[in-house]
Amino acid sequence: PYLAEGAGAFLAVQFLRLHWPLPDAVVPVPISPLRRMERGYNQSELLCRPLCNAIGRPMVPLLGRKSGEFSQ
Repeated sequence: PYLAEGAGAFLAVQFLRLHWPLPDAVVPVPISPLRRMERGYNQSELLCRPLCNAIGRPMVPLLGRKSGEFSQ
């Protein structure tokens, strides 16, 4: 988790450098509840926050996980 701020900022720089169109929002990929409990965090959420701040777009947690599979 201590690397997430810098790594997310690096993702933002690369995203902007490539001149990709800005998304309406960024959706982090969920992890299973068991993995979240073991790890204590979701790495995609940690990377998503600085990326979203840098590109000025919201993070929208639209997806959920259930039994190790994606669900909406």
